[in-house]
Amino acid sequence: MLNDIFSFSGRISRGQFNISLFWCVFAAVCVMVLQSYYIHNNYFFFISAALIIVVYYAQMVKRLHDINEPGWKAIIGHTIFMCMFKEGDQGENEHGPDPRMSNVI
Repeated sequence: MLNDIFSFSGRISRGQFNISLFWCVFAAVCVMVLQSYYIHNNYFFFISAALIIVVYYAQMVKRLHDINEPGWKAIIGHTIFMCMFKEGDQGENEHGPDPRMSNVI
């Protein structure tokens, strides 16, 4: 999961998405705290925010692929709940192999 963090192709499971969502929120809070109290540089904020947003949307697109939805739906706000709670397709779909089965040897 970590080596494909910026990739918009493939699939990730519901658990992987929820973990990456937690880390994106945690990173955003850390950036806001650092920006507010310690680092008064707007470039730091914008670069950090851009990286967090790219990672967040990449993970959401991969999760949408897991539930066999098109990736462009990531721009719709309510899809986060669908990504967090809906079970993914079992087996391979057009976006790749089942991420729950990829780790089984």
